[in-house]
Amino acid sequence: MLSIPNQLEGAYIGQDVSLECHTEAYPTSINYWTTEKGDMIVSGTYINHEINNFLI
Repeated sequence: MLSIPNQLEGAYIGQDVSLECHTEAYPTSINYWTTEKGDMIVSGTYINHEINNFLI
């Protein structure tokens, strides 16, 4: 099961953000966030990221 409390987050350029999701799985799941390029974002990593456009 996957639950994402806030499916849409907004922030100003340069603002810190926290992303959160909750999972339940057996066996235990491996959870991670990735950039649109597929690079894994490690917990505690700070990333400068600019989004020019996106699809909903």
